[in-house]
Amino acid sequence: MINLKYLRKIFNLTQDQLAQELSIDKGSIASYESDKFYPGFKSLICLIDIFQISLDYLLLENECNLPKNLMFLNLAKKLDSLSRSEARNNIENSARSLLGNNIDASIILKPDNIDIDLNNNFNVNLKEVRKIKKLTQPTLAKNINISRSLLSQYELKSFPSVENIIRLSESLDVSMHALVTGIKLNFQFTDGHFGKTMLLADHFLSLEDHKVLIRLMESALNNKT
Repeated sequence: MINLKYLRKIFNLTQDQLAQELSIDKGSIASYESDKFYPGFKSLICLIDIFQISLDYLLLENECNLPKNLMFLNLAKKLDSLSRSEARNNIENSARSLLGNNIDASIILKPDNIDIDLNNNFNVNLKEVRKIKKLTQPTLAKNINISRSLLSQYELKSFPSVENIIRLSESLDVSMHALVTGIKLNFQFTDGHFGKTMLLADHFLSLEDHKVLIRLMESALNNKT
């Protein structure tokens, strides 16, 4: 989780401060950042809440083709709900300027397209997604190379390792974020042009650039209230 060190520095947090937020020791943070260990299930949830990013981005880093900066995209959705304004046009133009020619046209941004309601209970979400995907427990267990009894425990009360969260997400074709938190990574915009720009900015821009755009969006939204 080398990504964790980058995130921590973007948010100006020391290892001690982040450890306090997670109620763990500083040594654990160092181990996570050096890829020696993965955080436990509860720590993963705390991390995505602190940094307001998707679990998929936290674990897959730049290999993730799902939305990553949830604060950025939620602000963009609020702007999208307002009528066109000079401030909104400026934000869109700023995002395009930062994007420049660095867009890889081969990248396909992949939202969650699962047509059921989820909640913040991983065990229930896993069972419901498996059912809607028409997979039996033995089939899904075989797909991710675990026993059926272990998968059954995941659907009842226990939590998988990071490796198995990733495998479950891939096999079920749903984001890890949706499975774990119940929040689907599917950002729909009324203005398709604006929405496409924001989704590309989310995917291709660094979190430093996101901070610049977030400040612009917050300013524009505050001036509307």
